[in-house]
Amino acid sequence: MEIRLINNNQPYGNDILLIKGQAQSKIQYEEEMDRDTTIKYLNDFIKPKYEIRWFIESLGNDTLCFVLLKSDEWEILEEEFGK
Repeated sequence: MEIRLINNNQPYGNDILLIKGQAQSKIQYEEEMDRDTTIKYLNDFIKPKYEIRWFIESLGNDTLCFVLLKSDEWEILEEEFGK
């Protein structure tokens, strides 16, 4: 996978282009670049092989944590601990 920054002359900064083989996806921000939009686009781009999920134990901390695993690894965890 490759990530490129594209100058868009917007006040929030460059756009992000995700590239995997022939597939490309430009992250569509509105008025500002934000973490949630970035993670949602990246997650959609890497599916179905991988998934990014929020690590709930980081709730309340000053930094949220996210975990990247293969989709079948998430399935195993869901079977053991529930969704």
